[in-house]
Amino acid sequence: MPRVTQAQSGATYRRLPITQQLKNILNYAAKQADVHVKVISGGQKHVPGGAGKSIKGVRTGSTRHDIRTGQMGAADVILYHGDHKLDLRKPADASRMGIFTEAAVAAGAVGVGAGLGYMGAYTIHVGGGTATTWGAGKGKKIAEFIPPAHRRGMQRFKLGQEVKAAQA
Repeated sequence: MPRVTQAQSGATYRRLPITQQLKNILNYAAKQADVHVKVISGGQKHVPGGAGKSIKGVRTGSTRHDIRTGQMGAADVILYHGDHKLDLRKPADASRMGIFTEAAVAAGAVGVGAGLGYMGAYTIHVGGGTATTWGAGKGKKIAEFIPPAHRRGMQRFKLGQEVKAAQA
């Protein structure tokens, strides 16, 4: 049963549907963490030379969310366990968010970020691109679950089995 809802159509910039590859990864990770995923920021148009530039109504920021051939793209997501929206400030929720993040990384979404000073208490960035983590900014710190979840996920990713399983 699908666990991913795309709700980004009203977003200012990143309102395009996410790639099927990323949708499969999000669904796979959601099953592992027993959550449902709401995509609030999805794909955006790729503009050559547009990295870091805002083009009104077309794109903003990095190219991670860009939709283009051969690229996974990215999504900003909110996780729900039943009707409960997960909050990274609550230890039990952060644990479940970590399980989701680890599984997403293991399945190939190796660029992840979250933090109160980044996108708030409820949102996680998940996607392709360079394998890295972030969430800090302006004196804020990365969500505590992100670095260990990414590290464990990368160990699993290197085995390659979950990448295939997520796309099956």
